[in-house]
Amino acid sequence: MERRNKRWRKIGIVLVVFCMLAAGCGAQSDSSKKDGRGAYEEVYEETAKSSSDMTMDSVGNMSEGEAAPADIKSSGEGEAADDNHAAGQKLIVTQNMSVETEHFDEFLKTIRNKTAELGGYLSNSNTNGQKEQGNRNASLSIRIPAANLSVLTDEAKNGAKVTYFGEDTQDVTMEYVDVESRIKALRTEQGSLLQLLEKAESLEDIIKLQERLSEVNYEIESYESRLRVLENQVEYSTLYLDVREVERETKEGGKGFFTEIKDGFGNSLYNVGRGIREAVIGLLVASPYLIVLAVIGIIVFTIIMKIAKKHRNRQGKVMPEMREEAEYKENELSE
Repeated sequence: MERRNKRWRKIGIVLVVFCMLAAGCGAQSDSSKKDGRGAYEEVYEETAKSSSDMTMDSVGNMSEGEAAPADIKSSGEGEAADDNHAAGQKLIVTQNMSVETEHFDEFLKTIRNKTAELGGYLSNSNTNGQKEQGNRNASLSIRIPAANLSVLTDEAKNGAKVTYFGEDTQDVTMEYVDVESRIKALRTEQGSLLQLLEKAESLEDIIKLQERLSEVNYEIESYESRLRVLENQVEYSTLYLDVREVERETKEGGKGFFTEIKDGFGNSLYNVGRGIREAVIGLLVASPYLIVLAVIGIIVFTIIMKIAKKHRNRQGKVMPEMREEAEYKENELSE
């Protein structure tokens, strides 16, 4: 009986030792898994968190330090836009202007030369109409450094009669700061991923790091491209200029009573003279057709006259015979 008890005690002691050893190995395995989870995922989570915090801090500082104005503004002059540029805001300025001029070629030459002088360029140019008729039109799309935009518009106003002017200002300051912050955060993550890639040993970690690194590089290129577009639009303003050729520029209102009568009478005489001129030009232009129609009319009239003459001659011969026959019948009846 005692031997059996000793045997069972030994078996129990062995089982307890075995369980303790098994529990120790499991804990060590979990610890090693936790430590080796590890290099890639822990640093990646830390990098992503720091990137997100960096972006939020940059946007938050922008919100606190600078009051963002409305996204779209409209004004009649460029001075406010220049002041905002000086204050560090990122503004995209677009102006639209329509003018009329009696000196079409000279005005366009002046605008082109002034644009080149101010460091701008023509992004698009279209001209239509005929010089002989004085009805030409031109549409210009001009890209000009924002600081020189007002100089170019003043040049256009001095050289022609302005019939329309408008300006749109778009504030992209928040977008610009956000893109810059995202690029900075992605650069930080890129550097961390490269360090991890140098230390990575397992094939699985290397593949994951390379995949994420490719995504980060693509995002950096996209944001940098957007940043370049914003910088170009901010640095270079756009002027859409429509030019119309006229023989007489439109007179401004607000004049005296007799001056308005004088101008109105002069305009009436001008319109009458222009109408007579256009009528004469139209007749001269259509003269070949009129000559052909006149020749055809003369030929037709001649033919008709000849036919009428023959008809009259026939009637002249028939009438005496009919008179003689009538007299003869009357004589017979009287007898």
